[in-house]
Amino acid sequence: MTESDRLNPDRKPDLNFDWDPKDRISQELERILNLANKMTVTTSTNRQILFQLTKSPIEALLKINQSHFGNSDLIRGFIAVLAKSLLTVRSLGEGQILDDRSDGNGSCPDCDTVIQSISPDQSTAPNHSTPVSRNGVEPPVNEFLPGKDVARIIYCPSCSLPYTAALQLLSSQGFGIDR
Repeated sequence: MTESDRLNPDRKPDLNFDWDPKDRISQELERILNLANKMTVTTSTNRQILFQLTKSPIEALLKINQSHFGNSDLIRGFIAVLAKSLLTVRSLGEGQILDDRSDGNGSCPDCDTVIQSISPDQSTAPNHSTPVSRNGVEPPVNEFLPGKDVARIIYCPSCSLPYTAALQLLSSQGFGIDR
């Protein structure tokens, strides 16, 4: 799945069930995590847009629950907790955040925690927005965020706590997937 597929607001969940539902669940959870991470470091206006983009993967998870897990109350409850946590992140700063820290520099525009920037090798990298070459090979450039390393994960660790906990519960105790 490409980055544009993940972020496409018009993308409808592909509910062809000839695939392993756990693969699809993992894709949707990853999509939510990517959008939520971006919500923690951007303006209130962008948070609203990103929040709207989380609705499609939430809908897909609800449909998978219904079709593959007998519409489990436990899973539906975990999905509701996740949706509420995303709403909480969307509402940070009471809609008044004007600073964008999606470049990974500085501190969170809501809580002033230092922004985390994780490099592709999963180690915490210095806060910078310039892609770093590895063994002389330049990393791919994200077409949506020029100058960004595609795999770099940028987020506020404090503001991410509610949805990361909800995602972990949904993944492990709800759908039974170890991520």
